[in-house]
Amino acid sequence: MRKILCCLCVSLFLFSCGKSSEKEIVLADLGNDLIETSVFEGDLNKYTDENAKKLAKLTDFELDEIILYVDSGALSEKIILIKADKEVLQTISERLKKENKSLQESYSSYNPDEVVKLKNAVLEIITENTLIYCVSSDYQVIEECIQSYIKK
Repeated sequence: MRKILCCLCVSLFLFSCGKSSEKEIVLADLGNDLIETSVFEGDLNKYTDENAKKLAKLTDFELDEIILYVDSGALSEKIILIKADKEVLQTISERLKKENKSLQESYSSYNPDEVVKLKNAVLEIITENTLIYCVSSDYQVIEECIQSYIKK
């Protein structure tokens, strides 16, 4: 009986250690916090669900959730927040890196200030299932917002 009880206690301990201690991030809240930082020069329009997937060119991915804020004018500013499987996020991250490079080339000929924003864009998988891509005028403020949000 003692052995069974001991094995049970060890199993429970090991099981509890294996649980993720990451806080579940609510994308809508994070998006609102990022918008409130006021580091965006343009007016960003918010899209969710299928419209966001289409505009972000991510219709071929299975996503749990997506929120897209995109500039309505000629600026490169945007926020993409995605919840999905870790492998899917890795693939999307690579795609967004390529898109960012392409946009840098495009903007270099007519709006070089946007190239600086794109070079300093924040592209991170911030939790096991959450990705952020943010192009703004101040990447440090965005990073601080993300870090403070994760630590809440």
